[in-house]
Amino acid sequence: MDKLLLPGILLFSFLYIFYQRWVYRDKDDKGPEMTGPATVKSHRVEQGNYQGKAPTRYEGNSRGNWNYFVTFTLADGEEIELYVGEGEFKALKEGTSGQLTWQGKKFREFETDD
Repeated sequence: MDKLLLPGILLFSFLYIFYQRWVYRDKDDKGPEMTGPATVKSHRVEQGNYQGKAPTRYEGNSRGNWNYFVTFTLADGEEIELYVGEGEFKALKEGTSGQLTWQGKKFREFETDD
């Protein structure tokens, strides 16, 4: 019985995490796509899943995955943090205003007011 307890807990944990991610992704995909005026407030970088590789970083040389986030301030004052790709992360400068399009927690597009 004890031999089955740890594998059972691990299996349950894996299924629970998978289910939660699937539910949130499905919820974002079915939610309405929103567009509105926004300003880029801040940027944030987070170390991602290394899939067994040691997380190391040497003066600009990195191994592993990095997750990029940008916080936007909407016209009503609400702040929303969205996951973006590295290209968008580098292109979106703090203080830039424009039209933000997002769906749930998914970034879709940002068109500057230029």
